[in-house]
Amino acid sequence: MNHNNTIVTPVMVKVYLQCPRQLWLSYKTWYKPVTQAMVYGKKIHEKIPWNEIAGKIGGSEVKSNVVLESERYGLRGVLDALVRVSEEWRPIEYKHQTVIGRPEKIQTTLYAILVEDTLGRPVTKAYIVTPVRIHHVKITGSLREKALRILEETVEVLEKPLPPLPRPSKLCKTCPFKNYCYI
Repeated sequence: MNHNNTIVTPVMVKVYLQCPRQLWLSYKTWYKPVTQAMVYGKKIHEKIPWNEIAGKIGGSEVKSNVVLESERYGLRGVLDALVRVSEEWRPIEYKHQTVIGRPEKIQTTLYAILVEDTLGRPVTKAYIVTPVRIHHVKITGSLREKALRILEETVEVLEKPLPPLPRPSKLCKTCPFKNYCYI
């Protein structure tokens, strides 16, 4: 649990997993880039057929752009959609890429934790929707623990006075901070 005053979003945790330095630069400096991918993503999100997606996973009701906050975890975010399957509300995250990895699963798990904390009911499954398929994410105790540990690591990075050292990767090519990172 986040006992500090730093409020973190699941998106920030995803960025941390991809590049801790980019996270720090994004939230601790004046430079707030808007990339083509961000503009494209916003346009795509406005057109997502949430009712159709909910129907494919057996959902009876869907809400989009759900604002969630947990004082307990120091976590806040806007979930793409929340779908009711039987008696359980489950988070849905939409991703433009087709390959889903650890950062997206942890991000979606944090949204599940936010839903649990808000509704006071367990969430056993979440979904990551891509242009080619719907990924089912089983929300287990170990996945929750891992997500909360990574949340704490994210807070620690944000509370440091200096950014983490660069960690060159293939993501550097499209990073909005590549000109300021000195890699």
